[in-house]
Amino acid sequence: MATIYYGVVAKNKYVVADYTKFDGDFPAIFQQIINTTPATNKVTVLSRGDQAYYVRPNTDGYVFGCMASSLTPNEVPRKFLEELQARVYAYVDRQGQGKSAAPSSTAAVFTRLIREIMVLLLLLSSYICGRKTQRKRSRGTNSRRSTATYAR
Repeated sequence: MATIYYGVVAKNKYVVADYTKFDGDFPAIFQQIINTTPATNKVTVLSRGDQAYYVRPNTDGYVFGCMASSLTPNEVPRKFLEELQARVYAYVDRQGQGKSAAPSSTAAVFTRLIREIMVLLLLLSSYICGRKTQRKRSRGTNSRRSTATYAR
């Protein structure tokens, strides 16, 4: 199952919002990663045991990150970061570069965005994985039926 275990949004190396349903030292690990990763506008993947950390530090000071199982296909965390970045920037643009919003309300909005995208990707990946399994089963079934038909 493709699951994002932790998501984070930081600005100028300060964590603005994060979210997880799991226990772990994710905030401390990500703070170290945020402090040491240069702003490149590219996704960096770091592995630690059975965990993979995906970080996208942008040159404008925003850093988007997530942690997933190392067995999770790369597309899922990358899509998570892409969607999170798009939604955060859309919110910031609506708020006039965040000047009119209080920091606590911004953190609450970003935390909600992280949670929503996690749930969305979990549902989509479950649906996609289920459809792939159905297609494999139906292909195998159809090929056996057609073989049986020709054998008659």
